[in-house]
Amino acid sequence: MSPPALTIGLPVYNGARHLKQALESLLAQTHSDFELIVSDNASTDGTWEILGEFAQHDPRISLHRHSTNIGPVANFRRVLDLASGKYFMWAGADDEWDLRWAEVLLANFGPGTAISFGAVVVTDATGKIVRRCADFIYPKARLPRLLKYFWDNEFDGKANLIYGIYDRAALLSTGLPDAFAGLPLVDMHFVFSHAERGELVTDPSVCLYKRLSTAAPRTEPDSIVAACKRAHNLTGLTWSTVRYLATYPMLLSDPTAKLALYAVLPARFAKHVAVGLSGGLGAALRRASR
Repeated sequence: MSPPALTIGLPVYNGARHLKQALESLLAQTHSDFELIVSDNASTDGTWEILGEFAQHDPRISLHRHSTNIGPVANFRRVLDLASGKYFMWAGADDEWDLRWAEVLLANFGPGTAISFGAVVVTDATGKIVRRCADFIYPKARLPRLLKYFWDNEFDGKANLIYGIYDRAALLSTGLPDAFAGLPLVDMHFVFSHAERGELVTDPSVCLYKRLSTAAPRTEPDSIVAACKRAHNLTGLTWSTVRYLATYPMLLSDPTAKLALYAVLPARFAKHVAVGLSGGLGAALRRASR
């Protein structure tokens, strides 16, 4: 049999709570020419049993299991190593997707594309929609594209571009994500590195429903933004934040782009502090008004 057009790689660890919804969403995609490779990172909560039930009824699913936990980055790499499709995408074990997600992203993947993506809708632990992130629109030119991604707020969902569609051969040629294993926020640095290699093509007509499992089932946008900040450990100007922001220019190979990012780095630090202070002041004022 010829390889499928697309490989979907799903690394999972103790994902039993939402795994069924994720699998059902993926298997119902309108683009059906794909293989779904799942790597279970030594789960202990019934994940493997759920996977077995689904694999019995759909030959597109290929299951793999580690006897010991090898860590998230290595597990992400594992599903990529097992892939055979021309295109590749990672999938979160607690997320859901519009049914045309794969179809639209593949249709938008053209020459010069590094990542094809859609839009992000944040849901709470129950699956209730609580926030739609602003649409991701990035310039075609490399330097403006890099600067915009660097400048964008972390809590607006830009890390989720890691779950877009890639050309698998190009992805493998970079040696990623292994090289990013020691970085403080691997997902955003990973996407940024790909933004140097090609365009970030996005289409807001299809959505990834990103489950923020730690978020309470509330609808106040500020509470969700705060939860996103906590999830990324970006609540203040900590050493982790300094290291995270300073890593961006170091990832670049182009000297001009590297110099440009170093030039705007002080302003980016200032923006981070200002956003943090404004968020804290706003929360204090809302508490005082109750």
